[in-house]
Amino acid sequence: MFQQNMLFGSCTVFDSVQIGAHLQAVGFGPKAVARAVSWGRHQAVAAEVWDVLDFVGLAGDADAPATSLPHGKKRLLGLAITLASRPRVLLLDEPLTGMNAEETSAMLALIGTLRRDRGTTFVLVEHNMEAVMSLCDRICVLHFGRRLAYGSPAEVAEDPAVIDAYLGEGTNGAFGL
Repeated sequence: MFQQNMLFGSCTVFDSVQIGAHLQAVGFGPKAVARAVSWGRHQAVAAEVWDVLDFVGLAGDADAPATSLPHGKKRLLGLAITLASRPRVLLLDEPLTGMNAEETSAMLALIGTLRRDRGTTFVLVEHNMEAVMSLCDRICVLHFGRRLAYGSPAEVAEDPAVIDAYLGEGTNGAFGL
């Protein structure tokens, strides 16, 4: 999932997620278009799309143009497109970018469900430390492109180098949590 909303401009929400599902079904590349999906597979893909839309809370927006959605729903659509391809590892680049508190909470709940209930492995790049601390088992802190710290949320939060580089002296080391 990209940091910026990368949507299919002329597609509906449903069609956008369907593209992600078809990538999983037929692959990606120059010959993918030539591999037509059978009608039965098309119906199965449609059912998968509805499942993903239900999961992220966009089923009611299925017929809306993707670009007409408000920002928070566009972020959810980006996640839905990604999920439709059934990734083994989910790469999330700033999934909370530009979201308000309510949208952030909803996205965190979805990511937490993916991790906890569906066993999805993900790599998260995020500046929202509260989100990182609540979602991640292991955290790697980079500072000017170099690894500054690696460990559990508790270990990273108490790491003197992290505190010095990102929080300054005199903080409690817990990223304000």
